[in-house]
Amino acid sequence: MKKLGTYLKKAGLSHKAFGEAIGVKQATINRYVNGDRFPSQEIILKISQATAGEISPADWFSVENITPVAFDATIGGDRSLIE
Repeated sequence: MKKLGTYLKKAGLSHKAFGEAIGVKQATINRYVNGDRFPSQEIILKISQATAGEISPADWFSVENITPVAFDATIGGDRSLIE
């Protein structure tokens, strides 16, 4: 999530220090920032608390954080719903 990466830079926090603050490893924070992993509900709440709400639970569900799913005509469905 870009917003988390931006927050950490502005706050002068390393991924390692922030991870320790919320109980996850540096690699996990790296994955959140890069969009390679989605945090659990518990971690989303811890991130919100650790950032004083600057990264809110709703931020994780914003359009920029949703990975598009490719339409697969072989399994059926209505393509008009995604266009």
